[in-house]
Amino acid sequence: MSKTTLFIAIVGVQGVIALFLLYRIFSKPDVFGTAISVAPMSKELLKENVQSRLKHYYEPAPNSTIRDPDWSKLYHGEYRINGDSLREDQEYSVDKDADVFRIIALGDSWTYGLFVDGDNIWPEFLERKLNDSERCNVYEKYEVINLGFPGYDIQYGVERFRLRGQKYDPDLVIWLLKDDDFLEMRDRTSEKEAELIQEMKASGEYDALVKEGVPYPQAEKMYKFSLELRDEVGTDTFLQQQEEYFNEIFNYYDNKLVVMNLYIKDPKMLSILSRKVKEREMAVLSEFSNVTKIPDASFIPDDYHPTAKGHELLAEELFNQLYENNIIPCEE
Repeated sequence: MSKTTLFIAIVGVQGVIALFLLYRIFSKPDVFGTAISVAPMSKELLKENVQSRLKHYYEPAPNSTIRDPDWSKLYHGEYRINGDSLREDQEYSVDKDADVFRIIALGDSWTYGLFVDGDNIWPEFLERKLNDSERCNVYEKYEVINLGFPGYDIQYGVERFRLRGQKYDPDLVIWLLKDDDFLEMRDRTSEKEAELIQEMKASGEYDALVKEGVPYPQAEKMYKFSLELRDEVGTDTFLQQQEEYFNEIFNYYDNKLVVMNLYIKDPKMLSILSRKVKEREMAVLSEFSNVTKIPDASFIPDDYHPTAKGHELLAEELFNQLYENNIIPCEE
């Protein structure tokens, strides 16, 4: 089977309009102490990038507009995608002016800005903060280019930067990571997901769950499979593989890297980040409020993603840490 055919087979869900890219399970407790929901996305708005080295890598279609399905109660706006497959209203020149400080934002749905308008996500708030602050006057302009997309794990984040980010020659990369980013290997689980869907359809289980209103019928089985995969590989080996994926970003980028650590507590995951700080020009910023514990800063109880208020808070705290740690040139 060709790569394109296999990709279509995986993402195609017969009789179901929405494709759920952001792998989560409603019954799975997360680091925030609440249930995790999924992010729906139409398969027609996804594209295989033929330049990708990965078997099942996906991106949003360039020059497209994505909308959540009608049953979604959280957001009825639009996700506008520019010509370079980024959630940006504008196009960015590859050539960077000398008086521009350029930042790339990497991550998953928390960077992409699921369920909020494009002007109300932390990369946009940070860009405005940098340009409006009297403390930052070294450069004429600060740009923050958003490469985030739902469901991306560490390996897909690196691939996104390789394919889309490195050409912009950023002065700084900020990568928002959570614990689940260390626990996912999308390229290794996609084929199993297709098999599960086929099996569930053959038995009638899939359609029965759809009628009950379950938006991601294969979720529970996929969660069990992911646990089995980690048990089979071994947690240490699994995390070692994630560290190797993480290291690959330094093949394409040699300036400052900042990891925006959102609530990672696992000692082994933190150890990986600590090693990178010692080995590379990298910083880890961790002083962020848990938006799921702040009224109106997330969509709790329906979903754990940040609202506009949560994004603004994260951007404010990120700006302060960047400034206090002299990571961004702000004052002459």
